Amino acid sequence: MTSVEEKNTFENAAGERAEKIFRALKTNNFQATDRMFAWLIVFEWLAAMAAASLISPQIWPTETPWKLACTAAELAGLIYLLPLYLALRSPGQAYTRHTMAVGQMLTPALFIHLTGGGFETHYFVFGALASLASYRDVKVLLSATVVVAADHFLGGLQWILSGFGAVLVTP
Repeated sequence: MTSVEEKNTFENAAGERAEKIFRALKTNNFQATDRMFAWLIVFEWLAAMAAASLISPQIWPTETPWKLACTAAELAGLIYLLPLYLALRSPGQAYTRHTMAVGQMLTPALFIHLTGGGFETHYFVFGALASLASYRDVKVLLSATVVVAADHFLGGLQWILSGFGAVLVTP
């Protein structure tokens, strides 16, 4: 074997090894980030229950606090149970990351509802996008952005409170 062939063989082997190490590090990052989001989901669920108990009765005085807490528990369950299950059962998988992104982007909508539109959603959305960036996966940010765009579009058409934080538009 000539020195050029030896050099090419060595470079190919080094490149394959580097690629294998990179994939392993990437998988470890995805799994660790999924575990981090599992803890964050538990915190968000507790915060939603606190908001339903402490803030929502003042915003929605015609509703009973028990009904508000039940609604918050149901909505939070719909948003958080699947991402939490996948984070614990299948950490590191692509579908887990995307499900987590959807859950994290629906969280501001939940808090907007619980606070009657008084909570500035855009700052919460930016914070959620920043935390999702820890995955280091552009596709996850894209799916999260689609969810936010759909929420704002539907909010503008159907649920004005969600998108603009106002119950009535007055001239």
